[in-house]
Amino acid sequence: MYMSRGCMYGLFVVAWLCCSLLHIGARNPNPRNLITNPEEVKALRAIKSSLIDPHKNLSSWDRGDPCRENWTGVMCHNTTLDDEYRHVQQLLLLRMNLSGILSPELGRLSNLTILCFMWNNISGSIPREIGSITPLKLLLLNGNKLTGPLPEELGYLPNLNILQIDENQISGPLPTSFANLTSLKHFHMNNNSISGQIPPDLSKLTNLLHFLFENNNLSGNLPPEFSELPNLRVLQLDNNNFNGTTIPASYSKMSKLVKLSLRNCSLQGPIPDLSRIPYLRYLDLSSNQLNGSIPTDGLLKNITTIYLFDNNLIGTIPTYFSGLPHLQKLSIANNSLNGSVPSTIWQHRTLGEMESFTVSYSATAAAVPAIAAAGPATAAADYYYSSHYFSIWKKEIEEDCLYDFLAGLDPSLDQVQSQVLAQDPLPSVRNAFAFVRREELRQATMMAIKFHDGSAMVAGASSRPLPMVPNMIFGNSRPLSVSPGSKISGNRKGTYCYSTNHIRETCFKLNGYPEWFVQKKGTQTKGNNPRPQAHHISTGS
Repeated sequence: MYMSRGCMYGLFVVAWLCCSLLHIGARNPNPRNLITNPEEVKALRAIKSSLIDPHKNLSSWDRGDPCRENWTGVMCHNTTLDDEYRHVQQLLLLRMNLSGILSPELGRLSNLTILCFMWNNISGSIPREIGSITPLKLLLLNGNKLTGPLPEELGYLPNLNILQIDENQISGPLPTSFANLTSLKHFHMNNNSISGQIPPDLSKLTNLLHFLFENNNLSGNLPPEFSELPNLRVLQLDNNNFNGTTIPASYSKMSKLVKLSLRNCSLQGPIPDLSRIPYLRYLDLSSNQLNGSIPTDGLLKNITTIYLFDNNLIGTIPTYFSGLPHLQKLSIANNSLNGSVPSTIWQHRTLGEMESFTVSYSATAAAVPAIAAAGPATAAADYYYSSHYFSIWKKEIEEDCLYDFLAGLDPSLDQVQSQVLAQDPLPSVRNAFAFVRREELRQATMMAIKFHDGSAMVAGASSRPLPMVPNMIFGNSRPLSVSPGSKISGNRKGTYCYSTNHIRETCFKLNGYPEWFVQKKGTQTKGNNPRPQAHHISTGS
């Protein structure tokens, strides 16, 4: 058969295009079809071999590919790097009853952003090789049996945002290299055996929000340089031994401070002027050897808790305690104060349903009836101590749960995580979830707007399928509507139209009607016109 030159040229072009597309497809395959970097697979197997897993939580690690087979606790990048392999992004092995040791092979997971072994029974030392994982943002090792010193190498993690190693048996001094952790916001080392002086160079951590070193063996002086930390919210150093030194007067310059807790730290000298700290809500300087009088300049009106008991304070009880409308706990017992608590302290005070006002004060017998007559005060020290420690324990448990929740968020919500942790005081887990959920929906709304070329709402007889919106809380993707025949299990009612077994994200009335539903129900609408579809997501709760 004779074929014209034009036809032959057209066939050649088609063949060339097909070959080009095949070549492009070969160079840019679907990342989900690619395998994990072999070096990282070896590292994961070595990590597993160093752990004892009595409940077989890591049984999935014995088969297949980590990223393709979704190994337990292993989260991978959905995009490839130059080597065309997938890479491990998060290792989340919390509360799995694991024991054994942490393998040095962790350092070969060079693309990790989150490393989490919280609340297991892991012993041994922290591998210094972790210090080579430069993308690492969250290092969460609290609630184990780790021993030995903090590796100097951890101080060279430029992106580290949270370092949380509470509830272990870490010993030795704080490495001076930690002054290089300029991205660090949360430094949590409660309940360890850290010793020595707090390095003054840690004042270079300008992003630091929380410095928590309760129940350690710290000594030396409290660094006056900490007043240079511009964003510090919480300074908690209870139950250390600062050898009879004083509280630096420069701490009055900590303008963002919300909680200052220095209970049982062997501190002496006067209480500094704290009247210029506008957000201070919690002050605990109890069980020291502080002397002099309680400062007369007063505290700002946001304060809720003042613990000054078990010191050597003298003088009269300041009258400004009556002008603190949010005050709920005041303990000045076991000092050498004279006079009585002002009876006006009970006036103009509004308490919530779950709030109470407690005053603890040891003085002459004549002072106690004045307190009792003024209002429902609790002067008994036993009651004070039990309620005090119960409230502290409860708060710590709530904060641990909050950190656990935030640690599992998708990296796209890093900024939201920081916003939650920056709230004063820290929210409950329920409120934090609501905040994250609202932000997730807000971001989804912005994605939908971008998808529809800048239109906030698109309505018409037919429309494109709804875009995929990342479920950032759990790190995967989902469509904004359900497919035919699917439904939400359980017996929940939507908060928008109050129908059973679906929620706002799957409500057609709120989010728009998908194409399959329009095709099925279109003939039932008036005039046989398909129901308009509005691609819109409410950010309300």
